[in-house]
Amino acid sequence: MKAKNIKILHLGISGFPFGTAAINKCLTVYEALAEEEFEIFIMNDHAVHNRDIPYNIQKIGKYNQLNYFYTTPSPYKPSFKISRIYYIIVGKIIKYFLLIKWLFKKKIDLIIFYPRGNFFELFNYRILSLIFNVPIISHYVEYRSVFLNRKKIRYRINDYLFDHYFMYFVDGVLPISEFLIQKIKNKKQNLPILKIPPLVNYNSFKKINNIKDDYFLYVGSTGYYESIELVVKAFCLIPNNRFYLYLILNQVNFEGTIQKLKSKYNNQNIKFFSQLEYDVLINYYFNAKALLVPLNNNIKDIARFPHKIAEYLATANPIITTNFGEIPYYFEDEKNALVTQGFNCHGFAQKMQFVINNKDSAVKIGLNGYNTGFKYFNSLTIKKKLSEFVLKIIES
Repeated sequence: MKAKNIKILHLGISGFPFGTAAINKCLTVYEALAEEEFEIFIMNDHAVHNRDIPYNIQKIGKYNQLNYFYTTPSPYKPSFKISRIYYIIVGKIIKYFLLIKWLFKKKIDLIIFYPRGNFFELFNYRILSLIFNVPIISHYVEYRSVFLNRKKIRYRINDYLFDHYFMYFVDGVLPISEFLIQKIKNKKQNLPILKIPPLVNYNSFKKINNIKDDYFLYVGSTGYYESIELVVKAFCLIPNNRFYLYLILNQVNFEGTIQKLKSKYNNQNIKFFSQLEYDVLINYYFNAKALLVPLNNNIKDIARFPHKIAEYLATANPIITTNFGEIPYYFEDEKNALVTQGFNCHGFAQKMQFVINNKDSAVKIGLNGYNTGFKYFNSLTIKKKLSEFVLKIIES
């Protein structure tokens, strides 16, 4: 079987083609498949965007060879609660109508699912996939059972069910870390698995213009507040610091997070940003003196592998990180990254000081990191293996 004319449908997380790191991860995986001549369709059944985002999203559109569409009346969520409820109901009804229609007419050869925390959503797709004999592959990028901020009982139940039982409802998995691979194998030893680390298309990365400040850059969700605070604490420990710290924060409670940090750390050299266009975001990457990604020694961070690491490396600027999770599998301190031994602000501050004091060494480390990224995190180098995995699932 050849990839050409094989139709793949994305279900699960919504928001394409603009938004979170999860969206960017899906995009790079699907773009790699599109380059192997698979035909990709991305179904969005939730209106997740605010009107003020710096991107004009159409209800039906095409992005880098990928076909995307919204089953909601609009990609933008309405202001009023009753309207949002209406959008949710309409989105789900149209989603299942189209899904059953296409499965019945054999217009789908494979479903790829990216979970958003709803186990029963996957359960429904599995029933349909068995009825119509269409396989399902699932992304698996985090161990949600340990997310303590998800306190509502329905979320806790969903997270537990997904982490412990999703592998019985799919035909293949694309996990992001060794930790998650082991969790899958402990439950279902023979399930086809292809580890997909964070990916970017190195050919698509470019610098737009220069930014005059010398700065460290952290990008992430406000949900990882402990990592944000570690970065801020470390930055404030650096004496006579002429550098800036740029924090590009996404997700909910952006203003609340800023006010909390400003009240605790009064530093005029810290600047905050949010909801940037992707090209602008990447330009900030390119101009940074070092890119920051602290991971903690807990299951939440050990299980995941931030997408931004792949993006960081593609700029050839050095990254500063910690020796937990997937980091030891790819990075060595002062060779292709600056790696602290532990999740502490003093160690992180020392690595930031190293960048300030050792410009040439930092540049060399960044170039070595680029080569590591090109080898392991470049979507162009993994597309063949990914294509073979998908074809094997469809043929089995």
